[in-house]
Amino acid sequence: MPGTRDMGIWLLLAATICMLILARMPAAIAGELSSSALSALMAGNIWVSEDADGTPFWINWDADGSFCLKSNSNAAGQPCELEGTWRMEGAKYCMRPSSGDWEQCLRVSDEGGGNFNSLLDDGSVDFTWSVEE
Repeated sequence: MPGTRDMGIWLLLAATICMLILARMPAAIAGELSSSALSALMAGNIWVSEDADGTPFWINWDADGSFCLKSNSNAAGQPCELEGTWRMEGAKYCMRPSSGDWEQCLRVSDEGGGNFNSLLDDGSVDFTWSVEE
């Protein structure tokens, strides 16, 4: 029956188009944190991550709205390599270095197992981190 075959082709085409659209969407949309959940992970906490070379770094998010990024060690007395201020903007956190040349605002997705991704506006991962215990 030609009508049934044509319907099957249309359904296959529609399913293929849906899959292509979903494949182009940011992967972390479903797991993105709300503003209140993100706030709870920031003020007074320390995030641990690694740069592209595998060098560990820590970001200390102080409750007063300041931050301090350190590489290789988070030992007391180690100077900050980058410091500045942070603030919440909806479900994003924004950080501005003391030099004030830029500000970056990122969303966060929960990847499970205590791991989180900081996401750029296009949904790509800027870096993955966990909260230091």
